[in-house]
Amino acid sequence: SRYPLRVLNITAPEGLLARRLSARGREDARDILTRLQREASLPPALDVETVFNDGSVEAGVARVLAALNRAAADVRR
Repeated sequence: SRYPLRVLNITAPEGLLARRLSARGREDARDILTRLQREASLPPALDVETVFNDGSVEAGVARVLAALNRAAADVRR
């Protein structure tokens, strides 16, 4: 295929995810715990790039853009 599949997995440490979800106020603590426990595992054969979104919004955006730019550069090779 001309454009190979690459999965961009954006995540953060579990404690930080729990705090962010709690701050939204849409789920109670039990629902948040259940949500965090059901994280889907990805098949090992996939080309996965993980971006850790554990800082500021600006840092997270910069990391995602860098990952997308790397993917675009790989396609041009």
